[in-house]
Amino acid sequence: MSLQQNVACTVTVKLDTGSSNALETWCESIDGISIREQLFKEPIHSDSNGGTAGPPVDVLLHGEVHTITFQSVRFDPAVDAKLQYAYGATAGNATANCVLAFADSKTYRVLLTGTNFTRNYLRVMVEDKELGRIGSHASVRQITLTCYANASGVLWNTTTS
Repeated sequence: MSLQQNVACTVTVKLDTGSSNALETWCESIDGISIREQLFKEPIHSDSNGGTAGPPVDVLLHGEVHTITFQSVRFDPAVDAKLQYAYGATAGNATANCVLAFADSKTYRVLLTGTNFTRNYLRVMVEDKELGRIGSHASVRQITLTCYANASGVLWNTTTS
């Protein structure tokens, strides 16, 4: 395969907030999205390589987590509101204590689509949301999402429906 330019064009973020697997268009990004792919690993040391002072004889892999960050000025307030109380909170109250995100189904499916880009994340948690510039300017929604592998070990696929 030869080198080529990679341009996703407009990235649309779709969200499934319920059990129906129905995707709703949540927002479009400003200047694209960023995806940080973090690998979890642990070096295995042996005296044959000098113990912990030397290089590892192998590396034990423990999985991967992706963190997605983006900003948006074009978002659907009704879909956005579904995330306001994502983990058991109610208007004006904090999120409930002792909630198990995976066991209690407090995660979402998020589909990122662009002209030349598709990633369908199956187990996503909202890490951080900020709604800034409230007033006479366009309100900017800044989002950080953390994506985990599901029970089958799938982090993302290219399913679009």
